[in-house]
Amino acid sequence: MAIPRFEYDYTLSDGRDVELLAVTPSEFLLGAKDAGPEPAAAVRGPKVMRYVLRFSLRKVDGEAVNYTTLDADGFKRCIPRTRDVLALEAVCAQIHTPPDSAFAAVVQSLSCASSDGPEVWTATLPSVGAGPDGVALPVRKVVFQEVSPATVEDAIREASLSAKSEAAQNFYGIMANCARSIVSVDGVPYGRETLKGKGWDSLFSVKDTFLLGAVYD
Repeated sequence: MAIPRFEYDYTLSDGRDVELLAVTPSEFLLGAKDAGPEPAAAVRGPKVMRYVLRFSLRKVDGEAVNYTTLDADGFKRCIPRTRDVLALEAVCAQIHTPPDSAFAAVVQSLSCASSDGPEVWTATLPSVGAGPDGVALPVRKVVFQEVSPATVEDAIREASLSAKSEAAQNFYGIMANCARSIVSVDGVPYGRETLKGKGWDSLFSVKDTFLLGAVYD
């Protein structure tokens, strides 16, 4: 089952309504790359979310918008007030960032099976919400296998070469590391080749990706 992409509504300070859609991990990564390098950590997060908004915003006051129409001039035309831009950055962060309780829960769910070979770790990802029928979707069991130090280094190297943006490197690093370590999801085998691009998007949301990063760490 494909991960559902939930829609969200928000009202700007001038009374106009906007519609947002949860972005895929691939879209989030592109937004982080577009944001470019940023040495100030306090600026980096909000700046990334501003670029992610280009993928997330779908309607502004009833007008359909998308990544292409929301270039610098288009974004300024649709969202002219700084206070609204800052508010939407915070909304976008809330949509795509797990709460601290979710990080604690997924780490607490970890169990380890040790043998003569590599360790095998199982983590439980929370339900992503309800399906089209209104029934809550089940939690997911993700199994990781211990990898070699050289494999860890390969993933770090791949992430560092993937973009100039620190945020993009970090997010890509989660996927690059986990793709080398995940062996199954809900009993279905997966590997690095099947966990690329749309393969990752079909299994995990942006929130899931951050949670899996905590598991891998």
